[in-house]
Amino acid sequence: ALIHIGDDVREATEILAHRIIATLSEPFTILGNDIRVRASIGVSIFPDDAVDAEKLIQNADTAMYDAKRVGNRCYQIFSKELHEKNRQRLLMENKMVYAIERDEFDIYYQPQFNLINNELVGSEALLRWNDPDEGLISPADFIPFAEESGLIIDIGQWVFRKVCSQIRDCIDSGRTPLRVAVNLSAEQFTDSTLVMVIQDSLEQYNVPVDLIELEITESTVMNDTEYAAQILRELSNFGLRITIDDFGTGYSSLAYLKKFPVDKLKIDRLFIRELPGN
Repeated sequence: ALIHIGDDVREATEILAHRIIATLSEPFTILGNDIRVRASIGVSIFPDDAVDAEKLIQNADTAMYDAKRVGNRCYQIFSKELHEKNRQRLLMENKMVYAIERDEFDIYYQPQFNLINNELVGSEALLRWNDPDEGLISPADFIPFAEESGLIIDIGQWVFRKVCSQIRDCIDSGRTPLRVAVNLSAEQFTDSTLVMVIQDSLEQYNVPVDLIELEITESTVMNDTEYAAQILRELSNFGLRITIDDFGTGYSSLAYLKKFPVDKLKIDRLFIRELPGN
């Protein structure tokens, strides 16, 4: 369809992008099968973004990948802000790759107490990044980049192996180890090598399986309940304890818990922060 561009190039571009996405969303038939295409569009505008074809295509490609990150059936127009954001993302991703290789990550253990008798009953493994240039970097600043880039799987595997290694050091030194809770990201949970990596790590460091507790957020298991139930049963049958974290922030349905072999719930503080008054 033809559109009149006029003076407002950006507005005309947005109209065209909407029309392309709408057109491609319509099903078409190949060999009797209905096929649907989900398009992600990146736009670069001459001469604002570049004056040569190669740079225009490069910038449009950058915008397109950002559109893919947002989700299917959307578009993104290139901007200097987008370019800077992607540059910073690339820098962070490269630094994280080196951080894994240089062993810059570390595990901090948050103690867990039984409030009835004040007994120390376990701990939760928390990831920290001690960057040689910037110092201690908060997980809130680097975990989103790790999830977007897919590095969270490598980092998560490193965390689990490190925890197993440190539990083994504790046992070998004659101390009594406590159960450690390890968080699994949504990306790790859906990774096909998850169960194998966990089993291999436990066997490599000869760690008793009852010393490990896996924490998965409610939203992760609710993305695909059948798949989640299958994986959780595999892990539970292996002897691992399962904890659902952030329970109540999403579906908060007790009925779904009957599907999962859950040992512990960590309920969201929204449930209790107004007690006992409310």
